[in-house]
Amino acid sequence: MANRCRGADDGQILPLAIGFCAIGLSIIFVVIAISSVYLERKRLQSVADSAVLAAADSFVPELGPEPSIRLTDDSVRHGARRYLERTDAETRFEALRLVRPTGSTDGVSAEVSLRARARPAILSVFVPDGIQISVTSRARGSLRDG
Repeated sequence: MANRCRGADDGQILPLAIGFCAIGLSIIFVVIAISSVYLERKRLQSVADSAVLAAADSFVPELGPEPSIRLTDDSVRHGARRYLERTDAETRFEALRLVRPTGSTDGVSAEVSLRARARPAILSVFVPDGIQISVTSRARGSLRDG
């Protein structure tokens, strides 16, 4: 009688093991895809940081008793665009665009916003258009002595 009960469970672990393997592989694939998009966003953030520094240096000096700087929306956009062209950033990112609110809000701060498309490493079949990523970076222009 004990042998009969034990024999009824033979082979029942295989479907369970296959199911757990499928779930485990799915989780691994999702983690890899998320990591891929995250790393692409960090690369884009690095480019935005460099572009905003270049844009913050494209100021118009205001001479007078107290010398100061003046950043305009056009000078910030032009400085950021020129940086992106010089570094061939468009070739490193898919659909890279300089988007609003790129410019200067107060005349001494520069703000650069970039948008690009990231393609997940493994799950691009499920997301054929990619995932749109956006970053914004800010910097303040300043005059230095010496």
